[in-house]
Amino acid sequence: MNRSSVVIALLTAACALRHAEIPVAARGLKVNTTVSLVKIFGHWEHGDHNGYLRLVVTKACSPEHCFDRAYLQWVESVPGADRRYARAEVLKVVPIQDLGDAGVVQAIRRAPTASDPNRFELHLENTYTAHQGVLCITPADPGHYSASQAACPPAA
Repeated sequence: MNRSSVVIALLTAACALRHAEIPVAARGLKVNTTVSLVKIFGHWEHGDHNGYLRLVVTKACSPEHCFDRAYLQWVESVPGADRRYARAEVLKVVPIQDLGDAGVVQAIRRAPTASDPNRFELHLENTYTAHQGVLCITPADPGHYSASQAACPPAA
């Protein structure tokens, strides 16, 4: 291995480490994004509004690796003029920030309880370390959710 090959290898490794710690959007990289999963589940009510929940997972690939983004949507059922037909409107969308910049969604599992019927788990894999993890997500009022970095406790 000549000197220039060693320098290039070291620079490549340093860039990979530096980029691993900086969110992709902050680096200004072009990232190809596709919707990889849409899951509709649950029912929510808040005041005069009601509808269903939708989880949208997008896959983004940079020059380094691929990762997922997840968005929780509160979709409102809006009655039509004759009350027989309804249309759906997205009332709120929030990114699930807890996913981070290196996670890939491996599975989604419902984990309902009597008090949290819309609770679910995101089973993840870190694309850098291959570490497996779980996020327990509990949707709340439109635009809000809580998350913990562990499997959801079993229903009592």
